[in-house]
Amino acid sequence: MGSEALTTVTGANDSAKERLEPADLEAGGLLAAVHIHRYEFAARLCAGRRVLDLCCGTGYGSRILARAATAVHGIDVSEEALATARSELQEDERARVSFERADAVAYLRKLPAGAFDAIVCLEGVEHVADPEALLGELVRLAEDGTVLIVSLPNSRGFEERNEFHVTDFGYEEMRAAVDRFPDAVVLSQYLAEGSLILTPDARRDSGVHGRLVEAGSPEDSSEIWANHWLVLVGADSAQIEQAQAGLLLVAAPHHNQYMRQLERANAELFRTNRRLARGWLGVHDAAAASAEARRVRLEAKVADLERIARHHEAALEAPRYRAVDAVRTLAFSIPGVATLLRLRSRMIQGRSRTR
Repeated sequence: MGSEALTTVTGANDSAKERLEPADLEAGGLLAAVHIHRYEFAARLCAGRRVLDLCCGTGYGSRILARAATAVHGIDVSEEALATARSELQEDERARVSFERADAVAYLRKLPAGAFDAIVCLEGVEHVADPEALLGELVRLAEDGTVLIVSLPNSRGFEERNEFHVTDFGYEEMRAAVDRFPDAVVLSQYLAEGSLILTPDARRDSGVHGRLVEAGSPEDSSEIWANHWLVLVGADSAQIEQAQAGLLLVAAPHHNQYMRQLERANAELFRTNRRLARGWLGVHDAAAASAEARRVRLEAKVADLERIARHHEAALEAPRYRAVDAVRTLAFSIPGVATLLRLRSRMIQGRSRTR
């Protein structure tokens, strides 16, 4: 989630959580990048405004917003997360950033129009027990002139498993939520890999421009294959254009579609290999002692392959920014393709000798 902050069910204890911790930010990588990217984008739309950071988690996003906003108030249900948020505040940030423990829906219900100029809620809606109530309160505030910046993950579209989500959004669910808001604008966020060559003295924020490589057919709509959506309400087109100008993004959404096809094919391959392996091992149930010893060894190897398959499938079903790092790590722990082919060859040869 954008703030990785809200507990599984609003009001639940702190043991059930999904949030971005300071150590995650320090580690960098996609996990941190996709979350920081959203907050930096939101900060450009919050310049000079009083901002409510709803579901603020450990507060790193509130601090990013405060670089441009006049004041930021972070709300989260987890006291543990807020303790971290307060401890991370720098001295010069304390005058502009504050935190409060509160249930998201209950807090909004008591919030009068005009209390804040903008509300930011990044990856929080899917964690709330009553998302319809939350969206209803946001609609009320938007109709009274509050700027909204809300993000939703495309977890249903990619069939991701996330134990912390109460609601999984896909394209249709996202559109149903967006249609409740007046004049909402939807931006798509994609995971991407790229190449950048800089001179030694180049500034990190030097002019880098991005473009979207379209998928090329109506059924491959770039919006459908987004990893996350950002819903903007009340921000004028000039502000949005200016904010987008600061983004460092080059992406092709059909890569996500290809990854889903690859995942399904890969899962079917593992299932087929396991089925073939079990069938071959069954031939040796009545074999002699030497054959039995060989069967036990091969059975152990097949068990290892099944373990790898389970980890691999679980990694691919995780949120994309986690899957990329998980699959990369797992790849180095898996025996090479040659090893797998040798094992399969031995199994086939063994089957031939028993006939």
